[in-house]
This record gives sequence, structure tokens and C-alpha cells, in this order.
Amino acid sequence: MSNLFEYELSKFFKQKSLYIILASMCAFGLCIVLMLKLVGDASGEAEMLGFGISLRATISNFQVALFLGIFAAIYIQSDYSSHVVKNVYARGYTRVQFSVVKLCFLLLTTLAFCVVALLINFALSYESVSKELNSETLTAIALQILSMAAYSALFFWLSNLCGKGALAVCIALPYVFLVLGPIVSMIAEVNKNIKPLGEIINFLPMGLPGLLSGNGLPVWKTALAGGLAAAYLCAFSALGIIASRKREA
Repeated sequence: MSNLFEYELSKFFKQKSLYIILASMCAFGLCIVLMLKLVGDASGEAEMLGFGISLRATISNFQVALFLGIFAAIYIQSDYSSHVVKNVYARGYTRVQFSVVKLCFLLLTTLAFCVVALLINFALSYESVSKELNSETLTAIALQILSMAAYSALFFWLSNLCGKGALAVCIALPYVFLVLGPIVSMIAEVNKNIKPLGEIINFLPMGLPGLLSGNGLPVWKTALAGGLAAAYLCAFSALGIIASRKREA
């Protein structure tokens, strides 16, 4: 198994898509942060725009999920398209072992994307975000990263399930939620009968990062979101491994 990790590591950093997607996320985040700086201070007009450049909001504002979805689809599909997976199986490794290694590298990429986004925001908005550094904020960020790991596990499952169509699905999922989520929430505020629906949407895998980025979240919601993120991570990881066993090399 260790040899399989070494083999994957040897080719992981040679992927052009990794650097292109990471650079695209950084450029997007830089544009958001700089735009807000031009509009006004983070405590004034910038917050009124609804974006915010607080540490809590960094992962959501940088659209980390969207860029991870693109990378996950390309990363998982590439070994099947290039038939590298056949060579792996020929060496005696099982589909489960291969999938576990791919998932581990995808989760490490998730952590790296989140950390890079946080560092960029911290460097550009040091004066404002340094005031937020406390245990509550760091806990919220840690839970957001956990929720992003669950999101990546979802992409892992979809990439194995959809095959060549995975890229379109992994791009569409964050976009659809980004559009429909606020609409459903607004309707739920007007129509009290469907208000529980708005709450349920926030606790879906796609809604957890945004939910955890807000200030003043009740303790029970924070705990529930963290528990669900861990459950989603385990469930989607297992589903992804099962789906990969049924794929043709």
C-alpha cells in the first residue's frame, strides 16, 4: 500500500490541472478581496455587500467548493482516461486500495486549497482579520474545513459514479445550490409553512460551509453541523469506494 502512495505522489504534483485550478481560485479570491477593499473598509460598505472578507467567510467567498469540484472530476477521471488504472491493477493492487489512495490525496488537496485561501485573505486583510483570531473563529474554520472535506467526498463519489460526465455534474452542483439556496431561504422567510425546508437545506453537504461561515451561530447548530459533516464524509467516502469497484478500467 505504501508503494501505491509513493506512486501516486510521484505523479500528483506533475498535474497541470492542479496548478491551473489553484491559481484560478487564488485569482478569483484576490479579485473579491481587492474589490471589497476598493469599495470600502471591511467593517463598512464591504460587509453591506454581503460578501465580507472575514476569516469565517473566506472559504465560502473564495468558492473553494467550485474549484475543488472541477479538480476532483479531472483528478479521478484522468487515470481512467489514460488507462493508468490498468497498470495499477496489473501490479496486484485492488480497486479499494486504489480508491482509498485517490481519496486521501483529494482530501489533502481540500486542506491545501482551504489553507491557501485563508492565507491569502489573512495577508491582504491583516488589520481586520487579525482581530477575529480567537478560539471560536478557529473552531468555526476547522469545522468549515471538515465540511469541505465532506463536500470533496461527495465529489469523489459523483466522479466515480458519473464517469466522463463527472466534470459537468461537479461544476453544476455548487452553482445550482448557490442559486437555489438563497431563493428557497427567502421563500421560507415569507412562507412560514416551508421554513423548516430552509433550515434543512442549510444542513445539506452543500450548505454546511456557508452555514458555518456566519457569526452568532447557536452552539447546537454548530455541533449538529460538525456531526453531519463527519457523517457525510464517512458516507460519501464509502459510496465513492463502492462506485469505483463497479467502474470499468
